[in-house]
Parts: sequence; C-alpha cells; structure tokens
Amino acid sequence: MNTLTLSSNANGWDLATTPSATVSTSSVMSNDIAMTTGPQAIAQDVASIIQTYQGEAYFDTTIGVPYFASVFGQAYAPTVIQGELAQAALTVPGVVQSKVTGIAFNETTRAFTGTVNVIDTTGAALGVTF
Repeated sequence: MNTLTLSSNANGWDLATTPSATVSTSSVMSNDIAMTTGPQAIAQDVASIIQTYQGEAYFDTTIGVPYFASVFGQAYAPTVIQGELAQAALTVPGVVQSKVTGIAFNETTRAFTGTVNVIDTTGAALGVTF
C-alpha cells in the first residue's frame, strides 16, 4: 500500500510518497481509492450535480444548478426548482430521464429536500434523495 504525506518544504507544500512506500507494477493500484460503476456511479453523479452551483466548477462553469439566477432571492416556486434540478440531472452522462418529486422547503434550516428519480441508458430506475 502506498502512503502519501503532505509536508512543507522551501517551495511550499508538496504531496509525495513516503520513503517506505511500495510502488505497484500494475496500471491499477488497489486499496487506495474506492470507485463504483454502473447505476450507483450515476446516482452519485446526480447527487453531486444537484449540489453544484452553476459557475462553481472551474473546469466547466456551465454545469450545475443556476441557484443564484433562478432559485435564491425568488419567491418559492416548487415547479421552477423541480425543473432546474431535473435539467441538471439530465446533464449527467448515462441519464436519459429525470423527474423531481416530493420537494419541500424547511423554513428553519432553509434547505430543500426531495428526490430525483432518474432512468439510465440501461433502463434502470434510480432514486436520489437530497
């Protein structure tokens, strides 16, 4: 298993392997990062995209939900929010259909809750709760 340390040097912070680390000869290292595939990966991506503010991701400022333009500072309109979240879910590769259900706004915590139901290219139905 490789061990990574974050240490300070004269040029600032540096991420490097420790001297005792072993290097794998295979192209895929195991036991370092857990990854998922298939429907679970799509569900995770949908959950991530609906929590991303449009313009927040520096690598692509067009992705995410336009919270500032369409949600915040506007009168609470569930249909507008449902539409924005459903549209964002459709930008996830593999999602062919999306619908937001059970959306609610908690005045105390000022948070939205609900479910995004998506169907992927294999026809699998996924429910993502937020």
